[in-house]
Amino acid sequence: MTLSDGQRDRWIKRLCLGIIVLCVAEFLIATLGVQIRQLPRSTDFASYYLAGAMAEARSSPYDRDATLRLAETRNIGFEPYPFLYPPAFALLMRPLAQMPYPQARQVWMLVTTLALLAALALTVSLVLELAAHLHLQNTSTLWIMLAAFAAASLNSTGVHNDVRAGSVGNLLYLCWVSIAYALWRQRPWSGGLTLSLATILKLTPGVVFVWLFWQRRWRWLLAGGVVLILALVAGLPRWGFGVGSDYLNTALLPALN
Repeated sequence: MTLSDGQRDRWIKRLCLGIIVLCVAEFLIATLGVQIRQLPRSTDFASYYLAGAMAEARSSPYDRDATLRLAETRNIGFEPYPFLYPPAFALLMRPLAQMPYPQARQVWMLVTTLALLAALALTVSLVLELAAHLHLQNTSTLWIMLAAFAAASLNSTGVHNDVRAGSVGNLLYLCWVSIAYALWRQRPWSGGLTLSLATILKLTPGVVFVWLFWQRRWRWLLAGGVVLILALVAGLPRWGFGVGSDYLNTALLPALN
């Protein structure tokens, strides 16, 4: 029996969707399912967790000596990295810092895994929309590429290291794809908000605001600026303005040397 071009494309699409589903299942079972019960030695997340605990205690998350004492009190079991992220990130970690460290680590692993899967789904959606806009005829090749991308992503060393170390890599991936989607759909308010969230998670995405200014995307700048100002104001009752200079002199400048 000879399949028509339409039937062949549908079968290839179903096969590729099946591959993507199997890759997700393998990741959830072999990576998340194993590590969430046998927690790996953590590095990055311990810094976030302790920064949240320091914020809860109204102490600067950049006070290295106090952070090390707190790590010993909370039985972290190893020396965590210094906290090099914006102060608002420490505020976001306060709910997790109220949990015992192992439980908080498990919750964070679930959050970053959900972010990864959401980012992959959004990537597929964005690629399909762009393909439809370009009137792409050969969708079979596109679906094969998407299946290969999902398999490579979920089995990459970088993604597995992010899950093990508890870094913000998967969260930033979701932010970047959401920003690209907002650019494509022309949604400046959600795009600006997401960019400000990415900047709170890690300072480097903030350079995009320079590009937005150059492109005169005022609504993006307004949305992102409002969120960043609110994040700054939220930290004032807890630390005052001094945490800004503490962040610059204790975290950023030494890290650049």
